[in-house]
Order: sequence, then C-alpha cells, then structure tokens
Amino acid sequence: LGVLMIANRQFSASWQLVPDDLPGRPLLAALLGAWLLAAGLALQPQRFARVAGVMAAIALLVGFVSFVPLIAERGLTYNPWLHLSEQAIMAMGAGLVAARAGPAWNRTGARRLRLACIGLGICELALALTHVAALDGTARLVPDWLPPGQREWAILTAIFHFAAAIALISGEHALAAARALVVMFAGFSLLVWGRIVLLDPSWQMFAIFALSWAMTGAVWVLADALAEERRDRRGAAP
Repeated sequence: LGVLMIANRQFSASWQLVPDDLPGRPLLAALLGAWLLAAGLALQPQRFARVAGVMAAIALLVGFVSFVPLIAERGLTYNPWLHLSEQAIMAMGAGLVAARAGPAWNRTGARRLRLACIGLGICELALALTHVAALDGTARLVPDWLPPGQREWAILTAIFHFAAAIALISGEHALAAARALVVMFAGFSLLVWGRIVLLDPSWQMFAIFALSWAMTGAVWVLADALAEERRDRRGAAP
C-alpha cells in the first residue's frame, strides 16, 4: 500500500474518504505511503515489531479519524462504514502486533484480546450490514463460475459475517470465528480481488488487493494470539 501511494501520490481506495479539498493532498498521500512502507519494512525483523506495530496503528487510526466528518455527513450510507471498518481491522492487527511484543503482554494480554475480539466483532457487524445493503454489488464481485451462484454467495458471506460478529463479541467460539474469517478473507483476496486485478491491473485495484491481504493478516494475528492464550490456559490448568 505504501509503495503504491508514494508512486501515485494519491490515497488508495480504502482512504477515499479523506476530503478531496484537503490542502497538500498529493504530498500527504505520499508521506502516508512512506510511513506505511517504513512500518511494513520494520515489521519484518522481530526486534522492531513493537515500534513498527505502533507506527502502522497510528497511520491507520489517522485514517479512521479523518473519515468521521464524511461519515457524519453521509449518515447511514454503507460505503463510509465499510472503509471505516477496514481501517479499524488493520489498526487492530497492527496494535496486537505491538502489544504482543511488549513487556506487559503477560499481565494484560487476556484483557487486550477480549477488547480486540469485541472491536473486530463490531467491524464484522458493519461488514455484514454493508453486504446486505449492497447485495447486488457484492454478488457481482463473486466469480460467476462459483457454485451455487453469485447472489447465494453474497447472502452466505453476509451470514458468515453476522455469525462471526456474534461469536467474537460474546466470546463464545472466538478462536473458531477468527480462524474462519482468515479463510474467508483469504478467499476474498484470491477469488475476488485477485481475479479483478487480472482484468483491471490499475494501481487502485492492486491497492485493494493489498488491503484485502492486510486485513487477512490482521485477523490472522488475532487468531494466533487467541490460540496462544488457549494453549497457555491449558498448560496452567491443574
């Protein structure tokens, strides 16, 4: 995402709610891209994971906050809430990376995981509602060769989002829900956005493809942390 934003000096589709009349918009897009690129590179070595996670979370939260005025203006139209949820999911993943690399994780990890599950569950509710609100548009994104049909998959994925939201917010079967979401998001990345990139290899489509994988990675971080917590509980049990 960072490289694409630097090269094009534009905000990617996930940041389209940044106001068009923002002073110095191209420069700010390039600077944000550079920040994301630096955070992505720093995430690779384990010793920088905490700083890099904080860097990524800050950038994503800036986007989250910048969307609020347009959301207030547009009200209940689904598109702003979709982008807000995408930013929040990625910020959650980056924040978890930073938290797990910190010294306080052993004491506060369970509480932070619970908050992350609730936050992701709320985002899942928003994603489910956007699937319902834009059912026809969602159906058109599904490959037409995939049985049982495009509209059926649009309805099924909305149901899956709702089910995951309930599991995550309630805390019942949260790990299973997080793992299922990793599979579903990866499926979106490959079958939907991967196919669209082949048909329309524009930089914005590549950015959406990268965004989809970033969201997959964010949910994977949560699933991994929940699995680790389960192992620790079982190991501590008498």
